[in-house]
Amino acid sequence: FCHRSRSWGTKRWMRILRFMTPSHKVRHHDLKSSRNWSDEGVGVFAFGVVGGINFLLGAFGFTLLHAANRYSIVLMTIGLLVTAQMVGGVGKKYASAMLAAVILSVGLFDQLPTPITKAVMESNHAQAMEDKAIATALEKNLTAGSMVFQLPVRTFPESQQPSYEMGGYDLFRPWLWTKDIHFSYGTMMGRGDADWQVQVASKAVDQMVFDLDRFGFSALLINRDAYPDRANELADSIESLGYARFIDKPDYFGFRLRPVDKPEQIPFAGYRNLRRIINMSVTTPHIVGRFDAKHSEMVAKEGEQGVLVFGPYISLFPGKYRVSFFLTANGNGKEPVASVNVASTAEGKMNLVTSIDVNPSTKEQSIKLIFEAKSKFVYEFRILTKGNAQVAGREIVLEPM
Repeated sequence: FCHRSRSWGTKRWMRILRFMTPSHKVRHHDLKSSRNWSDEGVGVFAFGVVGGINFLLGAFGFTLLHAANRYSIVLMTIGLLVTAQMVGGVGKKYASAMLAAVILSVGLFDQLPTPITKAVMESNHAQAMEDKAIATALEKNLTAGSMVFQLPVRTFPESQQPSYEMGGYDLFRPWLWTKDIHFSYGTMMGRGDADWQVQVASKAVDQMVFDLDRFGFSALLINRDAYPDRANELADSIESLGYARFIDKPDYFGFRLRPVDKPEQIPFAGYRNLRRIINMSVTTPHIVGRFDAKHSEMVAKEGEQGVLVFGPYISLFPGKYRVSFFLTANGNGKEPVASVNVASTAEGKMNLVTSIDVNPSTKEQSIKLIFEAKSKFVYEFRILTKGNAQVAGREIVLEPM
């Protein structure tokens, strides 16, 4: 099945081989009929084994059928029942008990984990305490909300890149102990929005740290286990550029960077072309009105005055954005019936960034606002009704400019 699956123990192989035998039938205790499961067993095995049918499908571009080890659990359960029936079918009771004992012994030997020694526990504890010390140093030397760039750059999850002695997910370790620090590692692979990290890390050292300064990173954290020379050469090069080393531990080097006051947007097309669509639903935050499932919109009737839509409280990369509110505002007069605005929040204080009134119209309107996003702020997009007409909000679209 999946070549990385750990569900293939010795006893499981014994079950599945018996399960796939064409002559084997699972007999129901109270039924005369029986069912031959060999075809299903062979079929699933041929599909999921490395180099099997699923591999051939993937070679021609159909890669959506994966994780065969998930349903192998179901197959193994059936195999266990088959094995139990085999044992129960042995003629003499003592022979049945002996066979069950042998199978149980093999299973326990195969499945029970190796005991953890005291030395291993002490080593793990020492590593955890070092990680905690690293996190303490980061939070002590950096302000809340600071960004830390991590080296080496690795994809997440299941990085296929060689990392010398560094574990596959070791870059997560400092994050476990911090509360207010943002780390570069952990962006989902395959979506392109972390490719810029590879581009930056592949540059000369002086250009790399210069770019990190421009992008607003406050520190550079290096996992030394990923480098054959323990990252000594890289650390010396960074230090020669005048950057202070504030973390010097067996597993880590840390350097203070010089983030600019107004960070530049990362030069990656994925960010420039990002378009966020906020659709209305039963979970849309609101104070007045209700969700109309038939038209997929938030509706406030005439007489309802207040906040029809607010949220979603998102952080944005610094830069200029355009937000479009798609709504219908009925009414006969010329007085505004609603308003839309952009609000930001930082350190518990809300600020109105920009706002505009909405006049009545017989057709759906697209009301656009342009604003400048800043770091360390979260943003929301609101529709407010004045109560003198029915207002319906269908969609909000956010686009970088």
